[in-house]
Amino acid sequence: MQPLADDKQLSLQLLNVPANCRVCQTDPKLLKQIVLNLLSNAIKFTDEGGVSVTLSSEKDRIVITIVDTGIGIEPAEIETLFHDFTQAGNVMHKEQKGTGLGLSLSKKMALLLKGDISLHSRGIGTGCRATLFIKL
Repeated sequence: MQPLADDKQLSLQLLNVPANCRVCQTDPKLLKQIVLNLLSNAIKFTDEGGVSVTLSSEKDRIVITIVDTGIGIEPAEIETLFHDFTQAGNVMHKEQKGTGLGLSLSKKMALLLKGDISLHSRGIGTGCRATLFIKL
């Protein structure tokens, strides 16, 4: 992912990896694909600033949070982005191309791992936070 961020002159940072972070038993290929999809989206929809990744653990799950300074999403559109072939309305203004399957497939993969994905944005121009939860 670093080369994609470098091409756009974005910072890509891994923050707050706790020394005592717990290990989870999961499918590494699915987990990697989910994180790559979320990171790819964050970089794709960020023109200035950067993307950060934070890893933490709670009592019964690990949490991977990806925050970007990108174009953001209208809160009313967030849930629809988890449907197949759906993109946010602001994508058309940025001329971003895609199938609208990345978040849908990522959510399905997360559910297979007994996890989930949530998105949060306060609207256009506010960036986005994607959070992946995986049960331990």
